[in-house]
Amino acid sequence: MKKLFGNEAVSPFPGTKSVVAIGMFDGVHLGHQRVISKTIELATANEAVAFVLTFDIHPRSLLSAGPEMICSLNHRLVLINQIGPDAAWVLSFTEEFSKISADDFCRKFLIERLNACGVVLGGNGSFGYKGEGNAGFLQKSQLPLWCEIVEPVVIEGVRVSSSNVRDAVCNGDLRQAELMLGRPVSVLGTVMHGKKLGRTIGFPTLNVDPHHELHPPRGVYATTTRCGDSFFKSITNIGHRPTVDSTNENDIYIETHLFDFHGNLYGQSVEVFFHEKIRDEKSFSSLDNLRQQILLDVENATFVLSKVFF
Repeated sequence: MKKLFGNEAVSPFPGTKSVVAIGMFDGVHLGHQRVISKTIELATANEAVAFVLTFDIHPRSLLSAGPEMICSLNHRLVLINQIGPDAAWVLSFTEEFSKISADDFCRKFLIERLNACGVVLGGNGSFGYKGEGNAGFLQKSQLPLWCEIVEPVVIEGVRVSSSNVRDAVCNGDLRQAELMLGRPVSVLGTVMHGKKLGRTIGFPTLNVDPHHELHPPRGVYATTTRCGDSFFKSITNIGHRPTVDSTNENDIYIETHLFDFHGNLYGQSVEVFFHEKIRDEKSFSSLDNLRQQILLDVENATFVLSKVFF
């Protein structure tokens, strides 16, 4: 998948028609996957390339803090790439950009830059100033663009949406979030240097910086960790490490111990998939007591992960 960044980018497919999916696509849940897959299908039928057009920040963040993002931009692009479009274009959502009319957006970005013949939107999808661009707008306009609306996905009576995924993750409902995402809840982050206390008790950990991605509540989880193309069973603690950092209660750390792994991953990206919570985070009177608890955690996680096919 080719990647374009910035509002001045131009299509890497000159002279070729495109079909464009437009959206924030935070979380790349099943609804988003349906929109992007439909875009690929329609692009193939129209002998065009499939484009995903998204934004660097959530539009609502211009007016307020905006919602907490399920995925970082990098993670979002990784997930979009897995679906298989030809290219993704990340536009910079600035105050100036937010004032562009739907008509100007279509002409300057879709038609002139991407040679678009069609647009694919989710049920609530829109574009342009105050979201005035939608299927109705395109039907009434004189623009040479057709619009396909993809109906939302509903699972167990619940509409799949980024806000519902966000609520499920924050509430620790991993099952509900997984159903809506079509995959386990995960964070993609960079392995950072830590205090290296884990290795002193026989359980070295990866200190994962999730780059502001949404993560489950504090606790110890049975997880799977992807390092490059390899997957490792693991346990992950999310919390403020009360046994070793009792003064930093406002700081949240994500620490992952990989089973049967020996190596150096500092500075590399890893993706941690959360399968089941094992217990709450708690403080221990000594590192030895912590070690004994981790032994039990590994045993419990091994049982949970024996049922996970990855």
